Amino acid sequence: DLCIERKHHVVIIDDLSTGSSSNIHFLLSWLDEHHIPENESGMLFIGQRYDIRTFDWSTLKTPIDAIIHTAARASIPFSMEQPEISFDHNVKATLRLLEFAKTKMIPIVFFSSSSVYGDAESIPTTEDEPLHPSSPYALHKLIGEKYLSLYNEQYGLRSVSLRPFSVYGERQPDSDDYRTVLSSFLHQYHQKQPF
Repeated sequence: DLCIERKHHVVIIDDLSTGSSSNIHFLLSWLDEHHIPENESGMLFIGQRYDIRTFDWSTLKTPIDAIIHTAARASIPFSMEQPEISFDHNVKATLRLLEFAKTKMIPIVFFSSSSVYGDAESIPTTEDEPLHPSSPYALHKLIGEKYLSLYNEQYGLRSVSLRPFSVYGERQPDSDDYRTVLSSFLHQYHQKQPF
């Protein structure tokens, strides 16, 4: 949202496997609310059923200053039940994105996960905590971080990995597979239910 509010040109590539098209339409509503015509917003939406694992990067004609990579199959239970599919979504997709970024030296902000710490020994957990991924999902996120480090060392591709804890927000998925305690609280709040 902040990128849009600051009138950056934004490209969204999303297969909506875990999200909702209403999240994208929210941005259009924001533009309308603020009386900003779409063509002046600098926004570009590339469909609603695109997948970074198969996306044709040559279709992007606009210069890209940075990539914010949040795409993932972010479910520990799913990664335990379907590790190969989870690997495809979380590791192969990241590798493909890195290969594209390398061709144009586009820096990447990668959303990893606090799950790479496993059951952390120290609370609060610091970045120096030992890494003990305890699920395929956590391992996939750590592999993504390692790939970014490797591409920086070998090719000079700049990147940063973030390990957020308990991400939440108004448009967070609320299906059973992806519902967190914080999204449950938000849901209860909006339904005027006690929590």
